[in-house]
Amino acid sequence: MKNLILFIILGMLTLISCSKDDTTTDATINKKPITRTKDGTVYSYTYDGNKIIQCIDNNADHYIKKWVYTYTGDLITKEDIYTNNVLQKSYEHTYENNKIATSIVKDYSTSSIYQSKSVYTYNTDTTVDRQIYSYGTNTWVKSRSVKYTILNGHITIEKILGTTDGSPSYTTVFEYDTKNNVFKNVLGFDKLIYKTDNERDDTKFNTINNITKYYSTPSYGELNFTFNYDTDGYPISKTWYNGNSISTETYTYQ
Repeated sequence: MKNLILFIILGMLTLISCSKDDTTTDATINKKPITRTKDGTVYSYTYDGNKIIQCIDNNADHYIKKWVYTYTGDLITKEDIYTNNVLQKSYEHTYENNKIATSIVKDYSTSSIYQSKSVYTYNTDTTVDRQIYSYGTNTWVKSRSVKYTILNGHITIEKILGTTDGSPSYTTVFEYDTKNNVFKNVLGFDKLIYKTDNERDDTKFNTINNITKYYSTPSYGELNFTFNYDTDGYPISKTWYNGNSISTETYTYQ
């Protein structure tokens, strides 16, 4: 009788394990991208352990764009963007309770440094409010705001709100796969709610899974992504129609 009960329990555990999603969860798999190629442009990444140090884009137009990351502990507190070794823009982040609290953006590409700031408020209904400010006449002036809906670690809805009545003026809905995101093992990326520049457009809002589709109203329409994965469930390529032609992105890992 004991053997029969043990056999039944083992059988149930086998069924449960087979019914789980096929996303790789093996903690020993610590893949990180070393190159990302998008429409012929190659982005090269370097790391210190699981911390990203920099990303370099050797553009075919003969300029070099570089992103440099600064950590405090395991959190990214600064991102500097250079073109041909000239600082163009920086993002400075602060955190509270292991969540991003503020981001200050400084744009050095203009004659006078333009600054903007985002302040985040975490609500009890799975939403996050992002209030954006611009800096002028020695003070921060409230600008537009954004509301994110977060489910299972994913931003599923982004609403750009009007500056006057707070009603949505632009809404984007995101859908995801159940596979591993290319930056899943890079520390700090999961805390950055919005992308800073297009070196991370494949991981916008998320480093758990991959965005397979997003659609916006009232005007932008729909964009779909098709992925190919390796045997560990990490993407090796992504394709989508950009409105004029098929765009392709490929990844290699260390």
